[in-house]
Amino acid sequence: MKKRSEAWRAIWEKKYASRLPADPSQPDARQEPHVRDGFDSLSLGQWKKLAGYFLPKIAVGSGDDVLEVGCGAGAFLGLLPPCSSIAGVDFSENAILRAKSELSGDFRVSGAASLPFADKSFDVVMSWSVFFYFDSLEYAKEALDEMVRVLRRGGRIFVGDVNDLSKKALALKLRDKSGAERRNRWVTGGRSADHLYYPKEFFREYAKTRMMSVRFFDEDVEELVFYENSRFRYSLVMKRT
Repeated sequence: MKKRSEAWRAIWEKKYASRLPADPSQPDARQEPHVRDGFDSLSLGQWKKLAGYFLPKIAVGSGDDVLEVGCGAGAFLGLLPPCSSIAGVDFSENAILRAKSELSGDFRVSGAASLPFADKSFDVVMSWSVFFYFDSLEYAKEALDEMVRVLRRGGRIFVGDVNDLSKKALALKLRDKSGAERRNRWVTGGRSADHLYYPKEFFREYAKTRMMSVRFFDEDVEELVFYENSRFRYSLVMKRT
C-alpha cells in the first residue's frame, strides 16, 4: 500500500505542474498565490483574513530569519511582515520552482525530516497546513526534531492547521460532503490520500521533552467561520528558551 505522503506528493506535483511559471500573458501566471497553493475555495480577502489571524501569534520581527517547512508556492510566506530573510522547503519540485519565481529567498526541495540547513539558522520555523500529510506521528516527531535543530535560542516554532484527533469524525463528515477525498483519489489513480490526526497531548509531551513552552489556538472561532476546515483544526506555537 502506498504511503500517505507519496499519495499527496503525486497530488501536489500534478497540481503544481499546471501552475508553473509561464509567460506573464497567460492566465495561470496571474493566479493569486493562495489559489496556486490549494486554497482556491477562498477569496483573496478571505485568504488574507485567514493568514492575518495567525501572523500576530507567530510574531515575526524585522530582524528574524524565517523558514517555512512545506512552503508550497509561498502564499503564506508572501504575507509575512518585513523580516531579515525567508527560506522554504517543500517535497514538490514544481512548488519550489513556483516559489523561486514569486519570492526572494532560499528555496529548496526537501522533506520535513531532513532539512538542508545548519544548526541554529533561524529565529522562526513554521509549517502551515502540512503536518496532516505526514505518514505517522513518528515522522512528525522527526520533523519537529529537525525544526528544533535549526532553531536559535529564544526562537519560535509555529505549526498551523493541525487536524484535531478529538474531532476526526466531524472532519471525515465534512471532507466527504465536500468531495475532497473523491477528487484526490481521481488525481492519484485511486490511491489513498487521507489525513493524519493529532491529539494535543502529542505536542505537549514533545514540548516537555525539549523544555519548550507550548500554546494552542483552536481554529473553531467566529473570525474563521468562512474557513470550514477550522471546525476541526488547531494551531500551536512552541518557544525555545
